Amino acid sequence: NSSHWPISYAVFCLEKKIDFLLDELRNILNLNKTWNTCVIGAGKLGQAVINYQGFEKEGYLIKVAFDISTKKLSNINDIEVRSISEMYQYIKELNIKIGIVTVPSADAQGVIDRLVQCGIKGILNYAPMKPVIPNNVSCMNIDPVLSLQSMSYYLDK
Repeated sequence: NSSHWPISYAVFCLEKKIDFLLDELRNILNLNKTWNTCVIGAGKLGQAVINYQGFEKEGYLIKVAFDISTKKLSNINDIEVRSISEMYQYIKELNIKIGIVTVPSADAQGVIDRLVQCGIKGILNYAPMKPVIPNNVSCMNIDPVLSLQSMSYYLDK
């Protein structure tokens, strides 16, 4: 039926425009490329982060992990665990741009300072503390307890 042709064409054009807008949004937000990342802290939280497949699907490639003690693990899910003393060398060698911090809060500021010294400009911090960072470094803090507290406030409303 020829009366359906204009509608089909309009849907086709709309889909093309939506695809174009999504591509443009990905470009603006820098989501159109991959980012090499590292995890600092190979304990239970660090292992969970490394094993989570969602990062890679979105272009965040975990290339290496660092820990104060490498005796417990040599690799996690094919990701090599190196000594924290080797951070500078491996961050440069593997072109790491983002550090994911999964250490206890007492150790987090020292680790974050080290990441900054290594030239890292993006940090995802799972430690429940507010780090002091330079203005040219972006840090996102993930605090599950704070999130639960915020959520629980609304449960009785």
